[in-house]
Amino acid sequence: MTHIRLVVLFLICNAMLSLKAQRIDASFIFDGIKRDFIISKPSGAVPAGGYPIVMVLHGTTGDGERFYNISGWKELGEKEKILTIYPSSLSYCVIGDLGFKVNETKWNNGDLQSNKCPNVNQDFKDDVKFLKKIIDTVQSKFNINTKKIFLTGFSNGSVMSDKMIIEASDIFAAIASSAGLIHPLDSGKVKRFIPVWQTIGTVDPNITKLNIGSPIPFNDSLKLLYKSFVHTFLNCLNLDTTYTVTKSANLYTFQFAKTKSPGQNNYFYYSFMKDLDHQYPNGENYPISDPVIFWEFFKQAVTTTPTDNISIPIRQIKSYPNPSHDIVMIELPDTWKHQPVRLEVYNALGEIKLIKNWGLHNSPVTLNKFELGTGIYVAVVSGGSQKALAKFVFD
Repeated sequence: MTHIRLVVLFLICNAMLSLKAQRIDASFIFDGIKRDFIISKPSGAVPAGGYPIVMVLHGTTGDGERFYNISGWKELGEKEKILTIYPSSLSYCVIGDLGFKVNETKWNNGDLQSNKCPNVNQDFKDDVKFLKKIIDTVQSKFNINTKKIFLTGFSNGSVMSDKMIIEASDIFAAIASSAGLIHPLDSGKVKRFIPVWQTIGTVDPNITKLNIGSPIPFNDSLKLLYKSFVHTFLNCLNLDTTYTVTKSANLYTFQFAKTKSPGQNNYFYYSFMKDLDHQYPNGENYPISDPVIFWEFFKQAVTTTPTDNISIPIRQIKSYPNPSHDIVMIELPDTWKHQPVRLEVYNALGEIKLIKNWGLHNSPVTLNKFELGTGIYVAVVSGGSQKALAKFVFD
C-alpha cells in the first residue's frame, strides 16, 4: 500500500511540474562576444498557428535575469501560452545621474550614445542585429507564429524598443513599452507601420524634472508634456496630430489613430499612469499590470474583427469611463430613439462575446466587467440601417 501511495505521489508531482513554464538559458557568440538570453516556454501543447513571442528588454543596470523574475511576463506567458524572451545587454562606461563615470548595462541606442564616457575607447555592439539574431534563433528551434512577434521594454529598454520600431518594424507586429522615450538619434522612417503604445508614471523622475521635481497633475495639462517626443513619434508613424482621450482612475491615455496615407493601419497610444514611479508596473507594484494591458494591445494589433469590413456608413460613439474597472456606459445616437437596437461586443480576437437586443432605443447602454472580463473590446451598435462603433477597455 505504501508503494502505491509513493507512485501516486510521484505521478502527481510530475503532473504539477509539467504545468509550469520551462526556463531555457541560451547564448551564442555574436560579433565576437558571448551574448545571453533567457526563454520561458509555456507548458502544454503548442497553440494553434504556433507560439506568439514577446521579447522583454530590461532597463539600465538590469539584465535578462532580473526582468525574467520581476516583469510579470513569464507568468502571463504561461497563462496565455506565449513564448517570452529576456535578453541581456552589455556594460559600458557612461556618465551617470550624479555626473561621474560609471559602468552600467545599457542597450546601444541614442540614450547610451548621448551619455557615453568621453575620451574612452569602447567597442559598442549592434543590439539591433543582436535582437534580430535572437528572433531568428528562436524561430529555428520552436514553432513560432511569425505574425505574432511583439516587443516591450522598460527605461533604456523602452528607448531600445523605440529604436526597433524604426529599424525592425518588419519583424515586430506591435511594440509597447514603459518609462523610456524615443531618442532623437534613433528617429527616422519606419520600415512598416505598426501599432505602438508608450506609458510613463506621473512621479517618474524623468517626467517630474519637467515640473521642477513636482508630481504632474493628472488632468488635461498632461498633453503639454513631451510634446516634441509625441510629434517625433507621429512623424515616424505617419500619423495626424488629431487625438482622443480615455481616462480611468490610474490611466490617462492619448490615442492617435488618424493616418496620413490610404490603407495605412496603425495607431499610437501615449499613457500616463497616476503616481507611478520609475518602474515597470507588473500588477503587484502597481494596480495596473503592463503585461496584461500590453498583451491585450498586442492581440488587438493583429486582429481583424468583423467590424473592420462593415460596408455601410459607421460612426464612432462615446463610451465612458474608458478604461474602466467595473462598468462602461455607451451612449446611443438620439436619432435612434424610435427604432429597434442591437448591440454586439467583440473581443481582441474578433470573437463575439455578448449580444443584446432592444425593441426600442435604450441609452446609455451599461456593460459590466463581470460579463466580459479584462480586455480590449469593440461594441457594434445597429439601429435600422445605421451602425455605430465604440472601443473600450476593462482593466
